[in-house]
Amino acid sequence: MLKKLITITFICFSLFAKANMAEPIDRSGSLGSRPFTNQFVAIEHEDLYMKIDKDFKTALYHITYHINAKKEGQQIPLLFYASDWISGFKVLVDGKEVAHQHVPERYFEDNDFTDFNYIFGDDEEDVLLETSPTSGFIINLKDMLYFETDITKGKHTIEVFYEGYRWRNGINWVNEYSFRYSLSPVKYWKSFGTLDITIDATAFNHDFTTNLGNPISKENKLFKWHFDKLPAQAMLIDYDPKISNLAELVVAMEAFGLASFIGLILLTLYIPVVVVYRKKNPDKKYSWVVILGAFTLPFLFMLTWLYSYEFIDYVIGEHAGKEHGYSTFFALFVYPLAIPVFWVIFWIIDKRAKNTIK
Repeated sequence: MLKKLITITFICFSLFAKANMAEPIDRSGSLGSRPFTNQFVAIEHEDLYMKIDKDFKTALYHITYHINAKKEGQQIPLLFYASDWISGFKVLVDGKEVAHQHVPERYFEDNDFTDFNYIFGDDEEDVLLETSPTSGFIINLKDMLYFETDITKGKHTIEVFYEGYRWRNGINWVNEYSFRYSLSPVKYWKSFGTLDITIDATAFNHDFTTNLGNPISKENKLFKWHFDKLPAQAMLIDYDPKISNLAELVVAMEAFGLASFIGLILLTLYIPVVVVYRKKNPDKKYSWVVILGAFTLPFLFMLTWLYSYEFIDYVIGEHAGKEHGYSTFFALFVYPLAIPVFWVIFWIIDKRAKNTIK
């Protein structure tokens, strides 16, 4: 019986949630005879079961591969990506749990990941699996785990269990959430048969979308698909949370629009103050109200702009993106530019009020 046949690796820390198996290592000429690689293994069927929690924060995965090994050999390496992995990662081969560990350092030293040339980036330690704008992500080989077991010629099952965290896009005002599972690696095996996908959304009471097309069944919020070929490079389950009407309004206005609205109200309220002061002091050469307003109102406008981000996030609630970057600091640069603008406005109003008195 040949030993050390299977390697399953996965990504624990990544920005996106993806998973699947492929064969990564060509061991010929390094640590022994040519390995039993994926060219001798066919995936006859894959079952992917995914249960989403009530808050769309985590999902439980149970993936079963029904494989047919055409030949016995040494070290069948299988890749498994499980980024955003939280807990419960477990692998069963023919019902028997297999312990996992970190990938041996010698694999990196000997650069044995030659079968991954199709996804290598410029840095040999980084692997780019998906390249589309909506599903791209980076894999670091040194974050992978590894396990060894025995296998014989014939049919076997490989089961993988784990709990994964959602992916979050906080660039916009409202978060966008996704679970992402990479389907593409299986095409690098000898052959790939059929795929059944079940998404269990019984605990989740909101709508979501996928890139899998229409399910063949969705009874009791169990959504099922059957495929004779891969439907996409990566399975995407997207959730865009709904927000209140008030939140939609302030998001449409943006922080600058909200600050401009408040600034317009302040300007409208301050104009009569300028006029009243001039009527009471028609002979004064300078109006202190004009000077005060030219500095104070732009300052209040700047503060309103700065705090509008927090206000909009507050109105949106728990799904606020809150990733505003350097845009909040732009308001600080507007203050010195706004002073002369407000000064001219108040000076014109003051001058007209003065002429009216004459």
